[in-house]
Amino acid sequence: MKALVMDKGMKKLTDASLFVKDLEHVQIDNWKMGVFAPKEHLEAVSKAAYDFFEIETKPKTKQIALTDLLENDSQ
Repeated sequence: MKALVMDKGMKKLTDASLFVKDLEHVQIDNWKMGVFAPKEHLEAVSKAAYDFFEIETKPKTKQIALTDLLENDSQ
């Protein structure tokens, strides 16, 4: 998307507005992605996905069910 910037012609919106650029970074940071494969191909597909998406380390995340959180909160 481009925007007309006064006296500077057309620019990409992310170049014309720091706010829009920050929003774009936040959106990218919040992307969640899954790659699925049969168990026998998991290692090869995992390596290919890390290489393709240029991910250096595995994220240290753990998925927790909402019911688990609610049970711990009531104790």
